[in-house]
Amino acid sequence: MLELNMNTPAPKLATAEEAAEAMGVPVTQVRNLVRQGKMPHYRLGHYIRIDIEEALSWLRQEPHTSVEVAPKIIHHNARRKG
Repeated sequence: MLELNMNTPAPKLATAEEAAEAMGVPVTQVRNLVRQGKMPHYRLGHYIRIDIEEALSWLRQEPHTSVEVAPKIIHHNARRKG
């Protein structure tokens, strides 16, 4: 839980869009990581906010060895000759 006192400056909390831009990833990736509970974040009602410094620190420490890729759907419009 976030604990603040008068001697500690409050963290700058960012939207998912701002965090994605800072991290150089799509906003959908940030939202997925938050939804899965993998990325540190704060929930303020229905708003999600991310401490960018905390997220970048997490990114440097987390072993990210795999990339999940959604399957590509290919549509063929080839006509049968017959």
